[in-house]
Amino acid sequence: MRVKLSFAGINLSFTLFERSGDIYAAAETGTLSRVPPDLLTEQALTKIENGYAPIHVAAMLGYLNQIPEERLTPAVMIAPSIDSLNALHYAARNHNLHQVPKSLLTPKILGDRTLADWTPAHEIAAAGDIGLVPKSSLTEEILTSSSATASSADSPSDRINEPASPRSRVALPATSRSVIELCMWNGSVAAIPSSMLTPGVMNAQTCSLGASAMHIVAELGCWDSIPADSVTDETAFLEDERGRTPLHYAAKEGKLREVPAKLFMQASVMHLNEWGETPLHNAALGGHISQIPLQFLTRGNLSSRDGFAGKSAYHYAARSGTLGDLPSTVLGRDDLLVGDNEGMTPLHEAATAKMLDAVPRGIVKMEDLDVRGEYQVSVQTLADFHGCGLQARRLSGYNLQKAIASMDSLPAEPQTGPPTPMSELLEKVRRGYD
Repeated sequence: MRVKLSFAGINLSFTLFERSGDIYAAAETGTLSRVPPDLLTEQALTKIENGYAPIHVAAMLGYLNQIPEERLTPAVMIAPSIDSLNALHYAARNHNLHQVPKSLLTPKILGDRTLADWTPAHEIAAAGDIGLVPKSSLTEEILTSSSATASSADSPSDRINEPASPRSRVALPATSRSVIELCMWNGSVAAIPSSMLTPGVMNAQTCSLGASAMHIVAELGCWDSIPADSVTDETAFLEDERGRTPLHYAAKEGKLREVPAKLFMQASVMHLNEWGETPLHNAALGGHISQIPLQFLTRGNLSSRDGFAGKSAYHYAARSGTLGDLPSTVLGRDDLLVGDNEGMTPLHEAATAKMLDAVPRGIVKMEDLDVRGEYQVSVQTLADFHGCGLQARRLSGYNLQKAIASMDSLPAEPQTGPPTPMSELLEKVRRGYD
């Protein structure tokens, strides 16, 4: 309350803080330093007005440093707002954590779940300020603590002939992630001492969709940000709730070259997830099959039909246009004619994706274009339907010039209507072919 007095012709004015509303206004205007310390009680700092208390407003606006440190007690700092968040949440969200006394950043307060599963530690990690937390407070329990999980995943978005999954890692609500995962995603994991990134922390499956921090490392390809000794034999076979390993994540994102060599084994490269897909399948469909070590690109692995609907890695590579990345020793005509559960061959997949031009020449014959797949549809018919019929003809060695020559050698047919110059017809054919 603003008070004005006049004495001996001198006008005096000062602020008299007698109500909590005045303290709230001081928090809004950055004048908390003018409030007598004995008025900054726990009750005054945590009294809710308009959904928020003075301590919340001060944390949001960066005025916590105007409050005497002895008044910033744990009870004051974790007092909830209408949003079920406390002053630590708001300070972290607005990058004002540096104003919070280090003595308050204890594991108990950082992991407080009194009102919400989104703890102050999660907010700090999301803001990228984990480096401001005392190292002694970054316990395994804090780093692996997961907020309320909310998995909406149904099927992977990279499955052939399947509708796209609602899952999008970027679009997932932040409240379904662990502290270490948030640090991975915003690059602040470097602020965590390497001694704390133990196998127990990195392998704990508390991230989104039941993944571990190792899955996130594989997806981002940031293996150099974690200690080498945290990568163990167990790492290669860690599964999320859909059975996907770190190699599945790396293969999908094209980050296989960054993966430590010790994780590449026959069993890990051919590890099946919930949908029967292996890292080899994911790499083939993502266009990254060249990142698979050569010793695993065998005909036995490539022809395994454990993928969705009985598809092999040949099907996936054909769809992504990367059949040419395979060694010639494991790519032959027979490999392109093996059907999936519906009879669809890799050539059908290439035709559907308009990738027939990416199939190496000299393998496919003209009669292969008549191979029937689902609903008895041939490769040529499918290519024509998708507007790449000429790709199919080129692939099979169809020679336009020979076709034109054979047309010229045929006996002339009797005209039944106005004649069309042959040169005009051939020019249309040439333009369509080109």
